[in-house]
Amino acid sequence: MRRALIVLIAILFAGCVTAPVTPPPDHLGAEYRVIQENLTQKQTDLAITGTVIEQESKGIVQDIADLQTSLTSVTPENWDAEKLNLTAQVLNLQGRAIAQQERAEMLNMQLAAERETNTLLNRKFNEYDFAHNQVLSDRETEITRLKVENKSVKGQRNTLLAIVIGIAVIVIAAVAVKVMRVMRVIPF
Repeated sequence: MRRALIVLIAILFAGCVTAPVTPPPDHLGAEYRVIQENLTQKQTDLAITGTVIEQESKGIVQDIADLQTSLTSVTPENWDAEKLNLTAQVLNLQGRAIAQQERAEMLNMQLAAERETNTLLNRKFNEYDFAHNQVLSDRETEITRLKVENKSVKGQRNTLLAIVIGIAVIVIAAVAVKVMRVMRVIPF
């Protein structure tokens, strides 16, 4: 009887403890943010390099237009004098064009590295998302299990409470009958 009363009191006042739904922070999210910052920095660098190449290409185009103008103004009389000047301009344009080509190749290599980083970022995000969803799924399963267990405990608690109340009524009735016998209210 004592034991049942202790269990009843424990069930009534202790209740159920539930686990928090938010998963703990993990290393995958931190890795994702670091990779994302690197990707943003690389994209900024690529944009700056692209702008510089664009400006220099415009300069080369303008110099080629100037060279064409110079070529059309050359007459057979001043050809020897202009030949050195035009050759120097052509060599200068060739050097600038080669430099632009090297920068474009470097930009393409950076772009390839950025694509790799983006692929890594997507993979890390997918890993993080999978782990996060797994934790949420595990928590949801645990919550469902606890709800079922809670219903079972509530049913047991209600049954136990009914039994205790029934026993208490019987005990009180028995004590009342004895008291009434002692007081001779009841003749038997």
